[in-house]
Amino acid sequence: MRNFILSADAGCDLSAELCKQYDVKVLPLRYLVGGAEYSSDDGKMPAEKICERMLAGDKTSTSQANPEEAEKYLRALLSQGKDVLHVTMSSAMSGTYETMRKTAEKLNEEFENKIYVVDSLCQCGGYGLLLILVADKAEEENLDAESAKNYAEATRLHILHNFSVDSLTYLARGGRVPSYLATIGNLIKLKPVLHVDDSGKIVMLKKIIGRRRALDDIAARFAATYNGSSEKVIICQAVCPDDAEYVKNKIIALYPDLNVTILPLGPIIVSHSGPGTLALFFTRRYRRVLRQSQYNRK
Repeated sequence: MRNFILSADAGCDLSAELCKQYDVKVLPLRYLVGGAEYSSDDGKMPAEKICERMLAGDKTSTSQANPEEAEKYLRALLSQGKDVLHVTMSSAMSGTYETMRKTAEKLNEEFENKIYVVDSLCQCGGYGLLLILVADKAEEENLDAESAKNYAEATRLHILHNFSVDSLTYLARGGRVPSYLATIGNLIKLKPVLHVDDSGKIVMLKKIIGRRRALDDIAARFAATYNGSSEKVIICQAVCPDDAEYVKNKIIALYPDLNVTILPLGPIIVSHSGPGTLALFFTRRYRRVLRQSQYNRK
C-alpha cells in the first residue's frame, strides 16, 4: 500500500476506473456552458453534451480552483494522516498550480504531515499518464511523497503530446491561437498538429489540410519517435471515437504489444479544444519536435 496520497485535479482526464485502479484522488473543477456553471464531479454536463452545446453555438469557459475549495479539499486529505503529493495541470494553461502551491504552504505550517505540489507541465492525457507513471513507480520502489515528487518532476518533460483539433474556433476563443488564423483555417479546412512544449504551452507543429492527413501525421510522428521506452500510450478523443481507433490501429500495426488506452476528453479540456479533438500521449527521452524529413507521412 502506498504511504502517501496521490492527488490531481479534474484536468487529468483519467476515468473513474483508472483513478480507482491507481488510487488517485481528484479535485473537482468548475466550468461554464452557455452561462450556466457546472462541476466536473456532478455529472450534469458531461463532455459529450458540452460538445453538442458548443456545436450549437454556446460559449464555454473554465475556472481554476478557488483558495477556499482548495483548502477544504487538501485539508480533508491531510486529515487522513498521510503526506500528500498533488500534481496539477500545466501552470502555463491554468492558475490552479499557483492556487494549490499557496494553499499547501499555508497548510504545511499547520499539519505535521506535508503536501508536495508539482506542476505537471502536461495537459489532459499527458497529465494522466504522468500520474500513472508516478503511481507505478511509487508502488514498485515504495517511494515516499517527496521521492515521488522528485520522480514526477524528473519525468514530466519525457511525456510527449501530439494532437489535432477539428476546428480552430475554440482555441481562438481561449486566446490559444490568433482569431484571424482560426477564420482562415476553418475556411480552408486546416487541421493543425500541435504539441505541448517544455514550458507547458500549446504550440503548433504543422498546418495540414484535411483531417485524415492530420491523423496520419500524428501516427507517423509516434512511429518515428517511439523507441520502446513507453509501455503505456494514451489516446484522448472528443466525440471522435472512430478517429481514435484509426490512430490506435496504425500504431498497433507497427507495435502489436503496446498497451494503448483510449479515453474520452473530460469537460475541462474539451471546453477549450472543442469537439473533434484527438490527442496522443506517450513517453520519450525528451520533447523533441521532429522535422518532416525525420518521419514518413503515409
